[in-house]
Amino acid sequence: MEKPKFLADLLGSLRQRFGLSSGDDAQKPEEPEYVEVLREDLTAFVTAQSYGGVQKKIGKDHMARLWENQAAAFSQAIDKPGQRGEFAKGSQIVNAMRNIALEIRNSQEFVPVIKIPREEIERLAGSREALATLQMMDELIMRENAEIIPTRKREPPPDHMHLAEIRLTPYIRDDEEAFYIVPRETLEDIFEPVLIDMKINPTDTHALSMGAEKLGESLIEAYKPTAHEPNLYDENFADNRHTGAYLLKMNFCELAARMRKAGPDAENIFIPQRLMSAIEFKLHHMRDAFTHLQRKQERYPSEEQGTRLAYMTQAYAGIRHRFAQYFEQPGSHPGDTMTFGGT
Repeated sequence: MEKPKFLADLLGSLRQRFGLSSGDDAQKPEEPEYVEVLREDLTAFVTAQSYGGVQKKIGKDHMARLWENQAAAFSQAIDKPGQRGEFAKGSQIVNAMRNIALEIRNSQEFVPVIKIPREEIERLAGSREALATLQMMDELIMRENAEIIPTRKREPPPDHMHLAEIRLTPYIRDDEEAFYIVPRETLEDIFEPVLIDMKINPTDTHALSMGAEKLGESLIEAYKPTAHEPNLYDENFADNRHTGAYLLKMNFCELAARMRKAGPDAENIFIPQRLMSAIEFKLHHMRDAFTHLQRKQERYPSEEQGTRLAYMTQAYAGIRHRFAQYFEQPGSHPGDTMTFGGT
């Protein structure tokens, strides 16, 4: 039955005056914006599986449980005495992990991409302050894994905490970032010559990104102890003089993530200027790593060390040459105060 005109006018005036709305014109809640995230990135975030290699497939329910377990571990860690001040910042990470777990559980089995609300991705990967908290808590979480969730079988201690931002950064908004458009052939010139020595098949779909990540891992491997020199390496990188090499490894891992997300057919890779600057500023740590490895090889030679030394040296030269056009101080070592400005 149609409303009388005077009643319709009265209701219209009331709506205008008090901001009321009828069932007909009530605003529907905005639908969340979704981002298609590679399944392998979501898997790598919560497992100890290699990001660059072929991952062992795990079902959606298993992966969702892993996300929920990590959320529970982090929640209990930040709720301990002495950590209460970090609880508010950490809670957004916990909630994002749980919501992402729900999306994973509701997805189809083994789909290559899973749609995740952009808001959750940005909470997890876009919050620099919260991620700093998460990284700070990493060592505590790993040390107390058995106590946090004693009744559940847990995966080996993963590297998901300090790689969280790297795994998911390519999926957050880049509106405020400046990028270099780097031709794929530039990256091919750097990494293709060393793939065989890295034991990576050049025909693999993501061979270049695998090479970038392997190069980062090699920086850390260079400092690991040998049977003859067991004290050259300190597992706690936070207090170690090789922290710079670890940070450079993270830069190479983000480079790998961006190449991987761009896809094997992309002619150009968008690399943030801040990432390129970070690589330039920390690249001297790569030279320090293979210099350290060279000394070990001279004293206690091994085939594995020799191979690693060869491809690290070649990749270092390739990066300095092919990335020179994107560097602020090409030919120099900006992060190395002893040789800054030199060649």
